[in-house]
Amino acid sequence: MGEEGLLNKASDKVKQKRNKRNWVKELVPPAKIAFDYLEFDIKYFYVAGQNRNALLLSVIDVKTRWLLGQFMAWEIKHQ
Repeated sequence: MGEEGLLNKASDKVKQKRNKRNWVKELVPPAKIAFDYLEFDIKYFYVAGQNRNALLLSVIDVKTRWLLGQFMAWEIKHQ
């Protein structure tokens, strides 16, 4: 296998140049007071009795991490 060049060798690896990217510095914005920023989270889960997936929309306060409300539906439209 080595004669046919099928094995990777450390010396054969070509160094790839990485692009300069702007990485996210903070995943959560700095909230100074409660209810300054809200976070919307959509999860889907399988409902065995209906044999289909349902969606759960949760609204969370970033500062206090309080769950403000939830909405469950079979489909959630952007309106």
